[in-house]
Amino acid sequence: MEARQPFVPYGMQRDQETQRLSKQVICLGIAAGVFAVGRGIVAMVTPQSPSEIGGAHGRLGSIVLGLALALLVPACGYFGAKREDSNLVGCFSCCNCLSCCCAITGLVGVFMGIAFDNALLDNCIPGNESSSCPDGFQWSKVCQNLPGHEHDSDWACYHYLQDLSDSAKRSLIWDLLFSVPTCILGCCSSVIGYKLYGKLTEPPLAVAPPVQVGIQQQAIQPHPEAH
Repeated sequence: MEARQPFVPYGMQRDQETQRLSKQVICLGIAAGVFAVGRGIVAMVTPQSPSEIGGAHGRLGSIVLGLALALLVPACGYFGAKREDSNLVGCFSCCNCLSCCCAITGLVGVFMGIAFDNALLDNCIPGNESSSCPDGFQWSKVCQNLPGHEHDSDWACYHYLQDLSDSAKRSLIWDLLFSVPTCILGCCSSVIGYKLYGKLTEPPLAVAPPVQVGIQQQAIQPHPEAH
């Protein structure tokens, strides 16, 4: 007995590969949204750094604004895949590619900044500068541009920046916990979103309508011999 083929409605249909990519983009969009919300919550509960300007209200406003902007990209992927909108999917792919590049560059910059700060703090101890310390370096000049520390002495500025460096190292752990998965998620979203964009810009498959066989009904006339 021949296996029955599944019924496919006629019209313009997307292939199975496009449907699979659409489901993956929807899942990636949801995952990116969850990560963005989680990162916003962690930022809210993290104690405010002494160097932050604007107070608690300014910090909360920046976190909410950043969260709203971070949710725009996952929304583009989710609704673009749902509605098969190539423009939204293309925006989703490009923004994730840019975000991934910025995240990698940011992490490299943070590690380089911490390494540079550690070198200064180790080699430029006030009154005990090593040969690796830049000539004429003074900590008091560094703190002249920091609000509330414009008149600090070399030792006061040194201890203040040392505390900031230790705080930055602790916060780096939380940044890595979110930045690394977000970067991986962004790279995957960029690649899969680009594939879906290519599929959506292709002409859809044309499925022919089912052939209908016409049946003509005729009235049966009684045979004369039947009487």
